[in-house]
Formats: sequence, structure tokens, C-alpha cells
Amino acid sequence: MFFGDAAPGRKVTLRGSSKQQDRRAVLEQAKREREARQLQRQQQRSTVLIQAAFRRHRAQSALRARERAAWDAVAASGEAQAQGAGAVPALRALLRSLFVV
Repeated sequence: MFFGDAAPGRKVTLRGSSKQQDRRAVLEQAKREREARQLQRQQQRSTVLIQAAFRRHRAQSALRARERAAWDAVAASGEAQAQGAGAVPALRALLRSLFVV
């Protein structure tokens, strides 16, 4: 027994299934988890893009409304008609602020 002359007993593994099946299952699970993470990253990017587009649209609409109100106030007060040539610089300033020329 202590001198190595006894034949070793039967080896029993307690893993449950074969190594190849475990490896395959682990690889499949890892693949599913990778795909789920990739999908989550894509959804996150899409969400940020949509939010940015909405915020940009909202900001541009608010700017247009403010500039239009300012322009309407100038036009209503009659300054543009009274000054004649003064309307052109006012219009240029309005266009510059709207289109960032």
C-alpha cells in the first residue's frame, strides 16, 4: 500500500457531466451574455442619440421663437419702416443669429 504496488482505485468525478458538454454549455452561455451586453450598448447609444436630437430640436425651436418675437416687436413698433435702411442691418443680425453665418 505505501510502496506503490497496489493498483489505484477507480477514479470518480463529481462534475456530473462530461468535460466537453460543460465546455460547450459555458461557451454558449458566454456567447449569449456577450450578445446581450452588445444589444444593451446599442440601445444605450440609440437612446442618447434620440435624446440629443430632441434637445437640439427643442433648443432651436425656443431660439427661433425668441428671435421671432424680438423681430416682431421691432416690426410692430414701426422702427423698421421709419428708419428705412435700418431694417437691413436688423435683418442681417437676425439671420446671423439664426444661421450662425
